Amino acid sequence: MADIGFHRHTSKGTNDRYDLIILLVMAAGPLMFGLLQATLMSLVITLIQFAILGVAVLCLVKGAAAKARYQERRAARAPRIPALILGSLLVGLFVAVVAMGEMTDIKMPVMLGGLAAILSLFAFGIDPLRSKGLDDPQLMAERAARHLLVSTDDRLRAMSDRVSAFNEPDLSVKIEALHGAILRVLRAFGQSGQDITKIQQPLEKILTLIGAEVDALESGWSADSHSTAKRFTKRMQALGDAFENHVRKLRMKSDEGAIDFDADLLIDRMKGHGI
Repeated sequence: MADIGFHRHTSKGTNDRYDLIILLVMAAGPLMFGLLQATLMSLVITLIQFAILGVAVLCLVKGAAAKARYQERRAARAPRIPALILGSLLVGLFVAVVAMGEMTDIKMPVMLGGLAAILSLFAFGIDPLRSKGLDDPQLMAERAARHLLVSTDDRLRAMSDRVSAFNEPDLSVKIEALHGAILRVLRAFGQSGQDITKIQQPLEKILTLIGAEVDALESGWSADSHSTAKRFTKRMQALGDAFENHVRKLRMKSDEGAIDFDADLLIDRMKGHGI
C-alpha cells in the first residue's frame, strides 16, 4: 500500500507544454532539406542538429511529466536531473548551431542561442529544485498510519488463509470477523496518523497473540480438533474484546474521549455493512 495509489491525470498546463514541444519539432522541419544536399559535411551537420533537437525534446517531455507528478502530490522529491532546464539549454545550443551554419560571426549565433534558451525556459518553466512535504510531521504521520494499516491487514490476511486451510467455516468466520474488527478499530481510533501510531505497541502484541493461537490450532488439530476449535473460537472473541477495550481506554485519555471513539467505530461498522 503504502505509498498508498494515486489517480494520474494530465493538467491543462502540461498539455499546453506538450503542444509547444510539437510546435518546436515542426519548426525544425526545414532542416530536412539539409539531408537532401549532396555534400557529406552538410549531411553530418544536419544529423548533429537533429540529434541535439531530439535530446532537447526528450528532456522537455520527461521534465514536463516529472513536474506534473510533483505538483499533483503533497509530498515529492525534486527530480535528480533538471530535465526542463537541460532541455531549454539544448534548445539554445540547437539554435546556435543552426545559426552558425548561416552566419560567419559567432557572436550573433551565441546571442540567438542564449535568447532561445531563455524563451524556452519561459515557455516550459523550470524543474522543481526542492523536495516538498518530506519533513512535514503530519504527512509523515499519515504515511506511517497507512503503512500500519496495510501491514496489519496483510498479516491478518495471512493468518486467515492458514485458518481457511482447515475448511471449517466457523473458524474462518471467527478470524475474519476479528480481522475486520481490528481494522475498524484502527480506523476509528482517529483519522490522524499521529493517533493511530500510538497504538502500534498493543497492536503488535495482539497480532503476536493471534499468531500464537493460529499456531496452537495447527499443532493441536490432529489430537483433538473439537476442543482445539472451541478454544480457538473463544480466544479470538476474547482477543478482539480486549483490544477494543484497550484502545477505548487510550482514547479516553485524549481530548475527544471514548464517546467519539464509539461514534467513529459505529460509523465504520455501518460502512462495512453498506448502511
